[in-house]
Amino acid sequence: MSRFANPALALWCVYLIQWPIVGFAQSDTPVTPPPTDREAKILAALGDVTEIDFAEQPLSDVVEYLKIRHEIEIQLDNRALTDAGIGSDTPITRTLKDISLRSILRLVLSELDLTYLVGDGYLLITSKTEAENMLHFRVYPVADLVTTGGNFRPALEAGAKGDVDFKNLIDVLSMCVAPTTWGEVGGVGSLEGHRNSRTLTVSQTDEAQEEVAQMLAALRRVRDKQLAAAKPVDPFGKWQPPAEEPMGAFGLRVHRLAAAPPKTAAKPITPPLPSAQQPAQQPPPAADKKDADNDEKKVDLKDAAPPATIAASPETTNRDLENIARELARAVPNLIDEESWQPAGPGKIHAVGNTLLVWHHDEVQSRVARLIEEILPGGASQSVAEYYPAVRLAPPAIRTAWPREEDLSPNEKHAAIARALDQPTTLDFAEQPLSDVVDFLKKKHEIEIQLDNRALTDAGVGTDTPITCTLDGLALKTVLKLILNEFDLTYVIRNEVLMITSKTEAESMLVAKIYPVFDLVVRPVGASPRTPGMDFQGLIKNITGQISPPTWGEAGGPGEIKEFINAGALVIAQTAEVHEEIAAYLQALRQSAATQN
Repeated sequence: MSRFANPALALWCVYLIQWPIVGFAQSDTPVTPPPTDREAKILAALGDVTEIDFAEQPLSDVVEYLKIRHEIEIQLDNRALTDAGIGSDTPITRTLKDISLRSILRLVLSELDLTYLVGDGYLLITSKTEAENMLHFRVYPVADLVTTGGNFRPALEAGAKGDVDFKNLIDVLSMCVAPTTWGEVGGVGSLEGHRNSRTLTVSQTDEAQEEVAQMLAALRRVRDKQLAAAKPVDPFGKWQPPAEEPMGAFGLRVHRLAAAPPKTAAKPITPPLPSAQQPAQQPPPAADKKDADNDEKKVDLKDAAPPATIAASPETTNRDLENIARELARAVPNLIDEESWQPAGPGKIHAVGNTLLVWHHDEVQSRVARLIEEILPGGASQSVAEYYPAVRLAPPAIRTAWPREEDLSPNEKHAAIARALDQPTTLDFAEQPLSDVVDFLKKKHEIEIQLDNRALTDAGVGTDTPITCTLDGLALKTVLKLILNEFDLTYVIRNEVLMITSKTEAESMLVAKIYPVFDLVVRPVGASPRTPGMDFQGLIKNITGQISPPTWGEAGGPGEIKEFINAGALVIAQTAEVHEEIAAYLQALRQSAATQN
């Protein structure tokens, strides 16, 4: 691979290339097998908003209530529940309202290590262990997420077709969706890419399949928002090459001028005169256009450039070559396919030192190269192959208005909770039970707050644990941290509620978010080609090294972070508290960069 270390070349390469967006129309829905009408009814019911209010009621009563309320068939897998040590008379205490049936089932069943499966016209309550023996497969169309010909990747070689990269997508999914259930870590779930159909086959539980579909949709939202924010320019504009004249791939080439001893004696270079002293240019002699196009070797620069003897000799200096490059930059658009150069067409040509940078079709590039070879036998022409090729999308300026992080599933309840956490609040409690404090905040901020009773019990904290606290004007999230840290507790936004749980349990309930970071990782205009086209690793190192370092996988913690190239994004699985710090850190980077621009 040819390499260039000249920073000027890097600057012009980035300046010249303004890549068009390559759009993909892609469904987030798996294509096979489609749900039957009876399955569709169950899936629709899971999205219904509902409520429960039970105190020490048998599990069977809760199931019967939901069965009647939503007019669907719900069954208990009694054998699986017995094997898990759960009876139909297991008491349930839970009050929830204005959230989906799906979230209520997850909240009620998770404390018992149970889950649900969607059957053909019924909902089955079973154990998580048994659910792993009843996996379903789905086939997801993912051509746009696995292509190597996307906007966030380097340009393909001339004439090359985009390949696929399933590994990056599979790594992200297995990291964030049911991470302990995949075959690579001893589980039974599987992810397999099919190259020819550009599809991903996933064998998993129904709950995990929902999360897979949500992740694919979220990756596409982040990609599309960043493409819109970058606002790349279509270099072709209104000009298109004639259909009857195929011109090959469009791209950038470097044409390097070099001196070499000529085969016959040549006159020394006469540098061009300053423009004020240049004699009037004589009009070129009449010539048949067809002959000129077909016989490129007859082209003479004197027809378009100021008088100058352009030839290479042992005495040719670098300054002479720079002068020749400038003359060629002016002459070529008048000699080769005039209508295809700016402003009429998309072609561009610039002289940088003793080098010509040409942005055009292969055919025109070849004609330019042959012209240079006739004038300077020591010249050379080669495709741009940098240390780290630039991505197709034009680098945007870093600005604070860049798209923000995305949850896997945008949910108004989650958004309302996030807004409430930023609201100021007031507390004045003296030896009041934790449950009373939670009820007060729940009513004051009009959000659903739940206690994870099993996790609190394991942590030695009861709902009657006394709280003494007087705080005024602090954000709700700050108040919660001050209260909960004392008992080694924290909170997570999950299943449409704010869940108070132990820090240990929170590590098994990591939240996955997707952070658009293209503006922070792409090589900026003017940077050396030795700089990676997109430097994800530098940003990842900063995040894991400065934000809660012990909580990341490399340090033995639960947190995971992975780049997803085709969306120009970072996918991060972390606790709610760490996510808040990451979002604030990225925003601070953008604000700092914006003030310096």
